[in-house]
Amino acid sequence: NALDCWMSYCIMILVAASALYLEPINKEGVVASFVDNFNTGIMVVIFSSISSMILMALSALVHRAAMGGSSEYAVFNLGRTPNPDLLAQKMKEMAELLGQMEIQEVEKAFDALAVFDTRRIMNFMTMMSSEVLVGRVDLAYGTRVSSASFQGGPPKVKKIEDGAAPV
Repeated sequence: NALDCWMSYCIMILVAASALYLEPINKEGVVASFVDNFNTGIMVVIFSSISSMILMALSALVHRAAMGGSSEYAVFNLGRTPNPDLLAQKMKEMAELLGQMEIQEVEKAFDALAVFDTRRIMNFMTMMSSEVLVGRVDLAYGTRVSSASFQGGPPKVKKIEDGAAPV
């Protein structure tokens, strides 16, 4: 998204710079050569950005780490993902603190939140019921496709009966 934003900005600059080719500008001389060099420079930036997008897409196809998870490349997330151990510890602490609160305190805190914060909490609850608390759809506020749907299924292993030879 950041690269796409940058490319859109460059295209807008390129369109604005094309106005310099209008009639009041001389077609020869220093100004004309500046306009030509400026437009060429912007085109180089745009094509190098496109090239980096293609390289990132190819990298995502080749390397599994680019497809999501804690080992994902920082360039795709515009930063590093947090350590799952630390995240789990903080989440557990927060759950314990929320468990100690009275329901009226939680209601009052949620009532003071903005609408988009409340929606984020609802999305979080849906994600947790789908990914972490599997089978607890009663806690979800919507539907979500589990990320396990995008992974290969478990390996097919035949159960070995007592006394039978392994297959």
